[in-house]
Amino acid sequence: MNRIADNLLEENRIKRRKLGQGAYRKVDSDDEEFLVKCIEDKATSHGRRHDSVLYLNHRVKAKDLKNTVNHFKEKHGKKLIRSNTTIYNRSRPRNKRSIQAKRHIGKGLFCAKKPSKTEHKSNL
Repeated sequence: MNRIADNLLEENRIKRRKLGQGAYRKVDSDDEEFLVKCIEDKATSHGRRHDSVLYLNHRVKAKDLKNTVNHFKEKHGKKLIRSNTTIYNRSRPRNKRSIQAKRHIGKGLFCAKKPSKTEHKSNL
């Protein structure tokens, strides 16, 4: 009985937004892939065996990410991003088992995790 009720709620989209509602995406997958390519070109090290993260051992800040993506958008004649956190939110979620990670938008190709076992504390 509960399964039938759940299916009816899903089909009729009760208590959900309409399909066309919500803000449009300011960063698309092309911008994200360009950013990852720039990070990989800048990287001097390689990823760990079971971890797909490239550890750079120096700081890459959110405003650097925004400036890189805005450069790409400007070349293609698209609208620029004003917020530093817009592109940062496309990064890999911290806990991939969380509800937030399941609703995550973006491919999660980069992250801002501190590299393990480094002599000096620095960000990625």
